[in-house]
Amino acid sequence: MNQTEHSFRFFIVSTLKFDFLLSCVEKGCYGVSEKTFKTKAWPDFKDVAEGDRVFLRLSDSVVCGPLIVSPPPLSIHFHAAQGFWRKVNADTTAAELLPVWIEFYPWCFFFDSTLTSQVNYSKLETLSAHHFSLPKWGILRPDIGSQLWEFLESYGSSFSDFVQRNSPSIRLRPPQQSAQRVLSGRIKSKRGVLVRSKSERLIDDWLFDHSIRAEYERSLPLAGFVISPDFYLPDYGIYIEHLGLLDSQEDYRRDWQWKKSLYDAHNVKYVTLTEADINDLDRNLSIKLRDYLK
Repeated sequence: MNQTEHSFRFFIVSTLKFDFLLSCVEKGCYGVSEKTFKTKAWPDFKDVAEGDRVFLRLSDSVVCGPLIVSPPPLSIHFHAAQGFWRKVNADTTAAELLPVWIEFYPWCFFFDSTLTSQVNYSKLETLSAHHFSLPKWGILRPDIGSQLWEFLESYGSSFSDFVQRNSPSIRLRPPQQSAQRVLSGRIKSKRGVLVRSKSERLIDDWLFDHSIRAEYERSLPLAGFVISPDFYLPDYGIYIEHLGLLDSQEDYRRDWQWKKSLYDAHNVKYVTLTEADINDLDRNLSIKLRDYLK
């Protein structure tokens, strides 16, 4: 993909604290200090515009995203404005709306809050192994930004699950199905659903061909968490989870074990499909669903 194929740019920004990263995603914004905002080393970032994609980096640990730059929310008050940047007024804004770092970094740009629970993440060591060499902050070349976007969608793990598994007190907002597809969905199934991967398209197509109603990534509130199973069959009350990276990524396995423990503890009915199952989907999915579809 080259620059002429889209009207947005790709940015990467960094933070040194895990709590700051969580706050960036939870509150849907990123901020810098007064000095940073005014320095000559920061001019390109002052040109950030609506629709630009932003990846968030935690030091040398993980990268998550992309998030989409959007106009500032009406619920936050500001001292000053410059383009899509705003200097947040902490004195007149409700404390629960403020990111944890606002005392130090008052100049902020904001993300589409309906999408912040939909992003994926990957460890930097995994990205490096796949030949990504990413700066701590800067504008990414369009081809690099697009490749990183596609990698996180195809091989990343759920950032929402990661946050809730590691910080149970954090509650990211539930997914917004209509808005989610703007960011994540790239592959359309027979029934017109935009899914994340070719394997998920095969699953959705199989369900469609067998006249089985399905909902893609329907939110499941569970024990104070918000889970997003891959498929839900409303006529049978069963979930389908596609575990595409179970054999290749430790983070993915750990996230799945956390989610599986919640399902099992609350008697959630579910079946799982691995990439090996996809190779003979008609046989394997028929067998796995046989006892539930009677």
